[in-house]
Amino acid sequence: MKPLKIFVVDDDPIQLEMITNYLGKFKNFTFQTFATGEKLLKKISKNQTSSY
Repeated sequence: MKPLKIFVVDDDPIQLEMITNYLGKFKNFTFQTFATGEKLLKKISKNQTSSY
């Protein structure tokens, strides 16, 4: 089974760092951070088009 992937979006770099430090303690999932929702949507869109 593939590990769960979590996307974290926050425009505050300090919050992103705190969340990254906390989530880094866990090994049963992977995560990726984004400074804006727009960047996340671009990443998701790019992945969907490249999988066809």
